[in-house]
Amino acid sequence: QPLSPLHLNFNNRLDPDACNAKSIKVSPRIPQMKIRIANSSIVIAGLTRGRTTYRVTLPPDLTDVHGQTLGSTTTRAFRFGSARPMLMAPGGSFRVLDPQGKRAFVIHSMNYKDLDLEIYRVLPKDWPAYATWRRRGMRKKVPDKPPGELLTHKVIHPQGAPDALIRTAIDLQPAFGKNGGQVVVLVKEHPLPEKPWLRHYVTAWLQATDLALDAFVDHGRLLAWVTRLADGKPVKGAAINLGVAGPQGTTDATGIARLGLDNGGAPFLTARMGGKTVMLPKSLYSTSGWRRRPAPRERVRWYVFDDRKLYRPKETVHVKGWVRLVHMGKKSGVRLLPSRPTQLTYEVYGPRRNKIGKGKTTVGKLGGFHLTFKLPDAVNLGRARLRLSLDSAAAFGASTTHRFRIQEFRRPEFEVAAQSSSGPHFIGGHGQFTIKASYFSGGPLANADVTWNVTATKGSFTPPKQSGYTFGDSSPSWWRYRASGLRTQAFKTRTQSFNGMTGARGKHRLRLDFDAIHPAQPAVLRGSATVRDINRQTWTAKTRLLVHPAALYVGLKTKRYFIKRGKPLDVQAIVSDLDGKLVAGTAIALSAARVTWGYEKGRYRSKEVDPQTCTKTSKATPITCTFSTTKGGTYLIRATIKDHDGRPNRTSMTRWVSGGKRQPERMLRKETVRLIADKKRYLPGETAEILVRSPFENAEGLLTILRGGILEERRFAIEGMSKTLTITLDERAMPNLAIRVDLVGKSPRVDRNGVVVPKIPTRPAYASGTLSLPVSTRSRKLKIDVEPKHPSASPGTHTAIDVTVRDAGGKALPGAGVALIVVDESVLALTGYRLANPLYTFYPTRPRGLSAYHLRRYVRLDDPIKLLKKLSEGDETTKDKLR
Repeated sequence: QPLSPLHLNFNNRLDPDACNAKSIKVSPRIPQMKIRIANSSIVIAGLTRGRTTYRVTLPPDLTDVHGQTLGSTTTRAFRFGSARPMLMAPGGSFRVLDPQGKRAFVIHSMNYKDLDLEIYRVLPKDWPAYATWRRRGMRKKVPDKPPGELLTHKVIHPQGAPDALIRTAIDLQPAFGKNGGQVVVLVKEHPLPEKPWLRHYVTAWLQATDLALDAFVDHGRLLAWVTRLADGKPVKGAAINLGVAGPQGTTDATGIARLGLDNGGAPFLTARMGGKTVMLPKSLYSTSGWRRRPAPRERVRWYVFDDRKLYRPKETVHVKGWVRLVHMGKKSGVRLLPSRPTQLTYEVYGPRRNKIGKGKTTVGKLGGFHLTFKLPDAVNLGRARLRLSLDSAAAFGASTTHRFRIQEFRRPEFEVAAQSSSGPHFIGGHGQFTIKASYFSGGPLANADVTWNVTATKGSFTPPKQSGYTFGDSSPSWWRYRASGLRTQAFKTRTQSFNGMTGARGKHRLRLDFDAIHPAQPAVLRGSATVRDINRQTWTAKTRLLVHPAALYVGLKTKRYFIKRGKPLDVQAIVSDLDGKLVAGTAIALSAARVTWGYEKGRYRSKEVDPQTCTKTSKATPITCTFSTTKGGTYLIRATIKDHDGRPNRTSMTRWVSGGKRQPERMLRKETVRLIADKKRYLPGETAEILVRSPFENAEGLLTILRGGILEERRFAIEGMSKTLTITLDERAMPNLAIRVDLVGKSPRVDRNGVVVPKIPTRPAYASGTLSLPVSTRSRKLKIDVEPKHPSASPGTHTAIDVTVRDAGGKALPGAGVALIVVDESVLALTGYRLANPLYTFYPTRPRGLSAYHLRRYVRLDDPIKLLKKLSEGDETTKDKLR
């Protein structure tokens, strides 16, 4: 078929390093041809044409992985017949036309002489019928007609050569009229085949409008935001309707209308202003609509734990827990259960889901409960569960499950601990790992076998007080996946094993010599020591240490991750010692190179092109190197230094320069708003300052503060590219408050190379970003002091333990509930059992509870070059210009 690639298969894998793709000849030449050697195949892709025979000539020196060559020049012929008819319309089944472009519907066809065109004028109320027709209407033996008023029905004749993809633009200006509106276009082959599965057709619901509509919906409310599509300015006085007969409203001076949701389930939202109408559907694939949902409510949260997690048959299980009522919605808050006595019912189930116990207990005034049960002798081994239920059946979350394990086991007789020598450690020096084995009953474990596994992996280090700079090989977190293929001399992980025996004191030491590291960057050595005694009990302990490549580090920083093409790329550099003190007088070699990608020798590789260098001497203040950015793309920046002993150290980072070549996008793409908080965590009562960085200038913004729904909304405008917003956080915001910022506006149009096209109108633009503001729960934390009366006690004796409870301010807290567990630590060592932090249970992260819908996501942009041509030629259109 035309446009399909040519495949040549071999019986052995080809050697990509020995095969030269340029030596493969194709006649006649294929436009945009690319040759790729992949395993045992050669793939030749490009714009292959129908009714053409291509001859591929292979050189005699074509070599496989075994060193064997083809031996002689070989030619293979590929005959392409006529292409199967093709009909498509890029852009989706629902779209908004470019407000500055031509009101036309573009189709692409191949080998169709005649096509049937139907144009219908529709209203928003026709949307459910259209969605149903689009799924099923053309699949019937006698196709249904689309909804709406038929305006045009005629046969069109695409003009072009056979087997060529023909672009045809259908003028819709007469259908839309002066105020725009909605039309449905159906283009199908003529005549239409009788069998539904053989039919080729395209259809779309098109809107021509000057308005834009956004909807922000929680469980019970909808915010409608009406703006001008071209520039994002708010529209006052627009009539908002949810569906045909749903809630209504009118936008205020900020363009916002607030609607309460009902149970009608309207599938679309409309805005009307001055005879113009815009519609926003909830979904393109379903007729389900917006309706009121249950609000996040108060639910029971359980904190349950047992004493050991691991039990033998016939042993007694002790379970302790607390319950609280936690509101998961806007009200927030944590409170105790009602003061009336609350019964708790429990059931115990074995590993095979058979009931092995049950009972009841009472929940105390502080929400605490305690229960015990004995395991049967003939119980199955495995994971068991405890089902807990409150008698308050109406409470959401009034039951929970706690799991534990039933096993036959032998108590460990000894424990192991590992430690590493104190640093800092440098290349050229040495370090030490130490393992110590001791009996739980007291005394060292001597003459036991020890097996060490030492693994060297890439490490990281940032000197104190220099967190604003990048050290080592680093990329932004949002860039790691995309930049993972950069050839930055990645650190190779290595593992070595060593054997030994513990000494008389139960210790074994392993010396580590740090000879060299490549590339020059921090490394982490992880040591895992396994000790086995004479009874073949085996325990493992782990430790690690950091090895520095040098005594000095070089740090890099730029003001932004993204730089506009043509703007200077200013890189600040410092040299710091391990304590964070800046060091002057050290030579810094900096370089910047643009990274390109290509398929070379059997795989995709990165290549550094257009290198730039800069050499500076460090000072007690940051120094700056400036690099030019004549081309867009990814830039790899490196800095190398040497310390006083001649040991090298290196830092590298990537930055993005706008304007890199990419496939042009015709659907309007949502951009990202960067939200930067002034703190990592806040205390109740503090005010958070949020820096909003817009991807385009002079944007109109909407801030929504979220906690299981919309708590508050604010409209604002940005002058330039950034603005600071403030949010006051009270105790109800614990443990987090979410914010969302949506921006609308305009942005310059660019070509496929990222170059701004002058003298044409701007395009619509929109962006959004979210951020979670953590609020400390430290004021809810209790401080516990535990003081045993005797530091040690013999078996069979009695002792006492003093427990003091204080609140977050250090004041003694009378009447607090305390759970004291006394358990054999050797049993705990079998599972590594640790108690969870109850603050995480009673102060869980709250959901945002918001869904956002944007009309701009459906905007289909015109080609900026064609738009420029249209403006230069005037508004006159001809049939030929539309093709």
